[in-house]
Amino acid sequence: MSFENSSLQPPDSLLLSEEYRSSDGVRARFAVEQYTRPYIDLEAEYIYALGLDKGMPATHLDMGASDLAYLKRLAIEFHLDQPTEKQSRYIAVEPNVLQYQQAIGLEQVALGAILHALGKSKDDHSLEQSIHLLPNDPVIEQYRGDANHIPSEIEKGSVDYYTMFKTGYHIPEKDQDLAIRTAKEFMKPDGVYGLSTSGQKHKSVTRLLEAEVADVLGILPPPRMNQGLTTERVGNLLPKHFKHVYMLDHPGLIVIDNAQAALTYIRPAKLAINLYNWGNRVPNKKAFDSAIDKIFKGRIENDLTPIIRNGVFIPGKFYDIASTSLSIASDYELDLDPRKFIQIK
Repeated sequence: MSFENSSLQPPDSLLLSEEYRSSDGVRARFAVEQYTRPYIDLEAEYIYALGLDKGMPATHLDMGASDLAYLKRLAIEFHLDQPTEKQSRYIAVEPNVLQYQQAIGLEQVALGAILHALGKSKDDHSLEQSIHLLPNDPVIEQYRGDANHIPSEIEKGSVDYYTMFKTGYHIPEKDQDLAIRTAKEFMKPDGVYGLSTSGQKHKSVTRLLEAEVADVLGILPPPRMNQGLTTERVGNLLPKHFKHVYMLDHPGLIVIDNAQAALTYIRPAKLAINLYNWGNRVPNKKAFDSAIDKIFKGRIENDLTPIIRNGVFIPGKFYDIASTSLSIASDYELDLDPRKFIQIK
């Protein structure tokens, strides 16, 4: 079922703005994650923590599904072998349906995912032939909606796994309680709620540099992205709605040590400056690019400049703060690894 058939037409929101209309806007922001140290894949942590890699049939709803990357990963990498009569149901809900057009096709899924699904190794000569035998892209129902407005086509009390990955920071404080209550309405009594988000200190250096760029341009700085449903607020809010809440908190650093990494880091900042100044746009592209070069590139290039100390060549690095988390909640007790997840009362 496509989003055009959805009866729900919520008002335009933050997610319908410039950063999310571009073909690579969302991926540009998430690409920075590869430079986080220590690296963590929170979606994979969620999948393995709940045993979703076993391929048991279930109904999955991903709120803020963006380009469908999580649902396709789940369907192709872990659920490819489900028998037709027991296939899982995958539901995507997204305010900006233009993002669905950016969804990757099966042929673009990471080779490792296909290999894993086929149970084959990279040196298996039958790989190319086997790929041609893969089924079509999994059927993912696509709807327009948001955390407080879920389409009526989705039955209440029908969802086994309700996820919100990398979207919580978009929900303003006044709407957060309703967002959780709305999720519970659509979840089964033993359903599981999963949310990944960032802490208030996430990318603190980026925010300082954005403010400097805005000052140079004479415009208002963008508001902090990570002031919505942050790690800190999740820890206080979820226990009010679920009997059992578990959190994997992951502090770290974003480490930039080469030119390509620097360009990847700067790209989301360019989008953010343009994104928020509705009535006070960047004067012109030349002035904007000049400010980015002066503030962002200048700072990064300075930090990347190698030094020689006591005859030892020391390469330079640029650092920013990384603070992310994964929360899993249910009204039923879950058997999660206590070495990774702490239970929040």
